[in-house]
Amino acid sequence: MQLARQSHLATITPIQSSEARRVMNLPSLLMHNVALVVGQSAWIWLGIASWMFIKLPSEAEKAVGAVGIGMTLMWLAGQFVIVFVYPEWPTNRWLTARLRAAVAQRTDRGSWVADANHRVVELVPRERWNQMLLDTATDLMLIRVDASGVHMEGDRDRYEIPCESILGVELHSIRPTGWFTDTHMVIIYARTEDGPIELPISYRDHEFGCLRNSRRREQALALVDEINRIAKGGFYGPLSVPAANTIQPESISVNPYAAPAIERD
Repeated sequence: MQLARQSHLATITPIQSSEARRVMNLPSLLMHNVALVVGQSAWIWLGIASWMFIKLPSEAEKAVGAVGIGMTLMWLAGQFVIVFVYPEWPTNRWLTARLRAAVAQRTDRGSWVADANHRVVELVPRERWNQMLLDTATDLMLIRVDASGVHMEGDRDRYEIPCESILGVELHSIRPTGWFTDTHMVIIYARTEDGPIELPISYRDHEFGCLRNSRRREQALALVDEINRIAKGGFYGPLSVPAANTIQPESISVNPYAAPAIERD
């Protein structure tokens, strides 16, 4: 009877320490942020160098400087577009590629991870949505949704969320501090042995052609619909939901028994 009950509950299991935090560690996140800053400001140094070439007496050097100025303007225009569309591209592609490589080399991984080509999502607790941090995410995970539930293989933890444990899913569109565009959070509400929890996740491995806000929102909505279609947690009786506004496993910040809603905070 105990085993049957447990099969209807979500579990979060730490990855063994020798294989965990290969990506979401301090040196890696520092490197990620340095690469982000360098990528966003490199046009300045290219412009300065190009201007210095233009001032040289040789016609060949002036031509090199002119080409450099043209490249600077194109780089600046591209950077302007990225900042207003999805500022963490393309450095996020590098970070997610590192996660896939780390999971592929892992000896202890989820049985469903036959390869590391699944989409990558980040877990961003609600209280970190508007904080200025090296990275607002607390974990980076491969995700798979199938008839049995939601499975996520993270850099820190492994998440097994059976369909019977899923109470519902909502979409919350937020604007992180310093951003000019939205991030679309897919919030999964699920039961665990310690009580109901919420897991706010969002895709992090967007391809270049899917960076627009509308495309990213479409993908988030599709994930909401996909998970809601398999959610069966409402059939297993109500629970007493704590009122505290927290996303820790002991509590939940909203009523998961309301009809799934799509809203913008």
